[in-house]
Amino acid sequence: MGADLAANGKLNSALSYSLSVSPYWNEIDAGRIASSFGKRSTFSASGRANLNWQARAGDVLQLNIQATGARLQAQGVVAPSSTLNEGWRHNITDRVTATITAQDLLNTNRFRRDLETPSLVENLRVLPVSRAVLLRRDYRFGGGASKAKTTDFDYGTGGER
Repeated sequence: MGADLAANGKLNSALSYSLSVSPYWNEIDAGRIASSFGKRSTFSASGRANLNWQARAGDVLQLNIQATGARLQAQGVVAPSSTLNEGWRHNITDRVTATITAQDLLNTNRFRRDLETPSLVENLRVLPVSRAVLLRRDYRFGGGASKAKTTDFDYGTGGER
C-alpha cells in the first residue's frame, strides 16, 4: 500500500523545483517458502528532487537527488540508497546544445542486499562505478527550431530527455 506525492513550482524567476515522494507500507508472508520466515512488514519511501537554476537565457544548472528506501523481500531486505547528480546545459544556437552532467557526486550510490534462508546466507554488496562526468552535444533536425526544455536531464544516460 502506498501513495505518490508530487510538487513543483518556482521559488523565484530563476529557481524552480520538482519533488516527488512515494511512501509505502509493504507486507510479505513468506511462511510458504520457509516457516521460519513468517510474516514481515516495513514502512519505507522513495523519492526524487530537482532544483533548477536558469542562470542566463541559454544556461540551466540542475541538482538532482534520488533516494530509494529499504525494500522488503521474502528472504531479506534491500538496503536504502541515494545519489546526487548535477547537470548544466548551454544553448549554443536554437538547434545546438551542449550538456555536461556529473553523476553520483558524493560517491554514495551503493547496493546492499541481505538474504537469509535455512540453506543460504547472502550478504551482497555492490559498489558500482557510477561516478562519471559526461559531455554531449545535441543537434536538433527538423522543420522548426524548438528550444530545449529547461529542466529535464536524464542521469541514467547523461543527457537530456
